[in-house]
Formats: sequence, structure tokens, C-alpha cells
Amino acid sequence: MNPGRNKQPRPKLAITVAALGVVAIFVGLAAHHNGGSRGRFDPHSLTAQAQPEWLISLNSDHALRGPWRDQPPYELVAYLIEQGYWTPTDHEPRWVPMYRTNRRWRGGVSPAYHGLNAHMHQWTQLTEAHPDLAAVVWPELLDALRYHPEPRAQAQLILESADAAIGEDHPVNAYRTRVDEARQRSSTP
Repeated sequence: MNPGRNKQPRPKLAITVAALGVVAIFVGLAAHHNGGSRGRFDPHSLTAQAQPEWLISLNSDHALRGPWRDQPPYELVAYLIEQGYWTPTDHEPRWVPMYRTNRRWRGGVSPAYHGLNAHMHQWTQLTEAHPDLAAVVWPELLDALRYHPEPRAQAQLILESADAAIGEDHPVNAYRTRVDEARQRSSTP
């Protein structure tokens, strides 16, 4: 023992521990309030994944992310597989971003996600009421998701055109006309 040194508590150590505790609480609250997730869909395997993320601050795009995890299949995708409209393939994955939700993005959900997940009952009703239209729409949607350079924009075009064609006398012709017109408009400068 050092006789010249008395055993007083160290204030610097106590202050450091308290400061670290405050920082830990702040980081925990920030992560809790800034948490969200990203989702993606592979049109080849017909599987979906989600990844948790936590924004580091409210004024930057920096985020801490967890690992990607497999999700249960979207109900509509399972239905389309069951009905024979879609079939998984053994192909290199092409992950199509479907959503990103957190306090910053406030529901950043793509129309493709709405179509494959949120509006499932609308599309099953369309499929059952208009099998001729479904036989055209579903393979075209899957091809767009698999191969088109802008899969989400094409998915939106296809789903909106199909929805608008339902009330027409010849829904397949109306659908094709709407899709063709929209594609012509988007390709003209």
C-alpha cells in the first residue's frame, strides 16, 4: 500500500460511468424511435426477405442494419403458385426492393408491394372473376419483375392497367391497350 495516498472515491471514474450510461440510454431510445425495416422480393425464387434497421440520427441517412431474414411468402404469391400462374425457378436472385419503413421514410412502400401483399384479396377476386385477364396479367407481371430494368415501375403499370380494365367489355383487350399506350407515352421524349 502507498501510505501517502488516501482511498478517496475517484470522481472521474464515477463521471465517466454516468456519462456512458446516459449515452447508452440515448442510443437505446434513438434506436427504438428510429427503427424500421427494409423488404425485398426475389421474383425467381418467389421469396421475400426483411432487414431491420435503425437510423443513427434524424438528419442523416446512416443506419445500422441487421441481417436479412426470410419472411413468410406474400399471400398473393402463394395463391398464384397454388393456382399455377407462377412457378419458382432456380436462378440467381434478383432482389427487388419492396419497402423501407421507419420514421424518416414514413411508409416507403412500393406499388409492387401493395399489389403482392396489401391488396391480395382484390387480386384473388380479379383472378377468379376474370381468369382470361389473369392468364395474361400474372405471367406478364412476373416477367417484368424478373427481367425488366425498372421492375417496380412496370409492376405498377401492369397492376393499374389490370385494375382499370376490369369494368370493360373486353378486359384483356382493354388491359393490353392501356399497357401499350402507357409504354408508348413513357418512351417518347
